[in-house]
Amino acid sequence: MLYVLRHFAIGMLTALPLAWTDVAVADDEAPATYRLTDINPAGIGGTVMLHGAGPIANSLRSEFVNAAGGTSARIVFISLGNPLRRIGENLSRATDRRDSTAPIDPAEFWKTVEAISVDQLQPRRPEQLSAESTLELLRNATGVWFEESQLGASEWGSAELAGALQSVLDRGGLIGGTRAVALLADHYTIDQDGETQTLPGLGLLPQVVITHAELPPQPGCVTVYVEPDTVAFIHQRTIGVVGSGTVHISPHYHVAQGGDTLQLGDGEIADLTALRRMATLGPRFRRGDDEPAACEVPHGSLMIVGGGGFTNEMLEKFVELAGGDAAKIIVVPSAEEQVQLEGRGDVQEFLSAGAASVHVLHTTDRLAADSDDFIAPLTDATGIWFGGGRQWRFVDAYAGTKTETAMREVLERGGVIGGSSAGATIQGDFLVRGNPLGNVDMMSAGYEDGFGYLPGSAIDQHFTQRDRHPDMVLFKTHLPRWLGVGIDETTAIVVSGRTAEVMGQGNVYFFDGQTPEEAEQRTEVAPGQTYDLLERKLVESP
Repeated sequence: MLYVLRHFAIGMLTALPLAWTDVAVADDEAPATYRLTDINPAGIGGTVMLHGAGPIANSLRSEFVNAAGGTSARIVFISLGNPLRRIGENLSRATDRRDSTAPIDPAEFWKTVEAISVDQLQPRRPEQLSAESTLELLRNATGVWFEESQLGASEWGSAELAGALQSVLDRGGLIGGTRAVALLADHYTIDQDGETQTLPGLGLLPQVVITHAELPPQPGCVTVYVEPDTVAFIHQRTIGVVGSGTVHISPHYHVAQGGDTLQLGDGEIADLTALRRMATLGPRFRRGDDEPAACEVPHGSLMIVGGGGFTNEMLEKFVELAGGDAAKIIVVPSAEEQVQLEGRGDVQEFLSAGAASVHVLHTTDRLAADSDDFIAPLTDATGIWFGGGRQWRFVDAYAGTKTETAMREVLERGGVIGGSSAGATIQGDFLVRGNPLGNVDMMSAGYEDGFGYLPGSAIDQHFTQRDRHPDMVLFKTHLPRWLGVGIDETTAIVVSGRTAEVMGQGNVYFFDGQTPEEAEQRTEVAPGQTYDLLERKLVESP
C-alpha cells in the first residue's frame, strides 16, 4: 500500500471521470451553501486517509507511518468514543496477505512504531481533545491516526482542534484512520439509537459530508461513503481508492437532478475540485431544444487557432488587430503544467511582428487574480493571447475573478483575444475536454463553462490530426443547437461580428445541425473562405 500512497500523490491511479450527464433541472432545489469563489482549486494540503467500517490491517498502519516520515515521523494516535475494543475485535483480517505477523491490539501496535515520537491519546470528553497539551502535539505532528469504537452524539470539534489539524495538512502531513476521520469533514453522520444524525465537523474537508452509510446527498455538498475494507485517499484535489469495496461519491445537484452517484473502485481516482464545482453549479446545460446565445462578437475580434503553431500571416494579423505598432499584448500561459515566464518564444514572436509591448500574466492564486495590482496590465491592453496546455487551468485560475472581467473588457473596448489549443477552447461558451483527469471527455461535470468570447459555441482543436470528428458528433447529439467548431492545426478563424474567416494551412469544420439527427452535419471551410456564424452557412464569394 505504501507504493499506492506514494503514487497516489502523483496521480498514477486510474482516472475515472465524473462525465457530463443529461439531467433535468429541478425548480425547488435548496440553494447551494457554497459559491465558486469558496473553492480552492488546489484542494486540501497534505493527505487524508479514510478507512471504511471493519477491522484495519496493521500493514496499513505501518505504511501510514512510513508515508508520514518513517523513523523521522511524529505520530499522534487518538482513540475517540468508547474505550478500545478488547484484543481481537479491531485487528488485521486474515485475508490481508500483506500481514506476515500475528495481529496485535491497535494500542499495542503504536508502541512498536519506530519514529521520533508516538503519542497515544484517549480523550473521553470533547474538551480533552482541545486541551493545550493535545494541540501542541498536533501542531508538531507529521501524521495523526484516529481510531474509535463509536463516536456517539458528542460534538468533538472545536476551532482550536481544527487549527491544529490544519497545520498538519499545511505541512504536507497525513491524517487517517477509521470513521473518526469523518470529523475533518464539514458534516458527518452517526447512527445513534437506530437513527442517522448529522453533526458538524471541523471543515478541513470543505463542502464534504462523510456518511456511515449510503445516504441522500446534502444540498450544495459532496457526500462520501466508504464501504468496509476500503480506504479513500484525499490528496490535494484528488480522491483515490484502495481496497476490495467501493467509495460512493454524490455531488448534490448532480444526483438530486437525475445524475448518477460516482462509484470508485480499487485504483480509481476522481477530482475533488470538479466534484465541488458540480455540487455548487449543478448541471449547466440541458439536452434538447434550449436556445444558446447568438454566435457573434459585437465588439473587438477573436483569433482562434487549432494548435500546432501559427503562420507568419496569422501572427501579423493578430498584431494588426491589436493595434499594429501600438499593440499592447498580454500573454497568458496559465494552461501549461510547468509555466515558463522568461524567454518565451511567443513573446518574441509578437515583438518581432511589430507589437509595442508584450507582458506575461500568470498566477494560480485566485486571490491574486482578484486583486487590482494583478489586473493592472490589462487595463490598457489591446490584445490577449491564451497559450496551450489544459483549458481547465484557465478556469481554475481566473473564472469569476476580476481578471476574467478585465480580460473581457479588452474585447469590449475593441481589442483582440486570441489563443491556440487550450487557448482556443477556452474562448468557447461550452468548455469541451474540460476534465482535469484527462482530455478525452467532451463534456465533464463541473467544467462545462468556457469564457464565452464566442457565445453559443463549443470549440475543439487538433481536429483532423487527432481524429476528433466523432467526438464533436457525440457532443452535438447532446446539445444539437450549439455550434460545434473543429479547427485543424496551424489553422485559425478570425471572428468579427457574425463572420469567421479561415486562415492557415488546414480546414475548419462547423457542425451546424440543429437536431440530434443532424449531429453529423457540418460545413467544411478552407483557408480564404468565410463562414456566417448566425446563418450557419458559407459566405459566397462576390
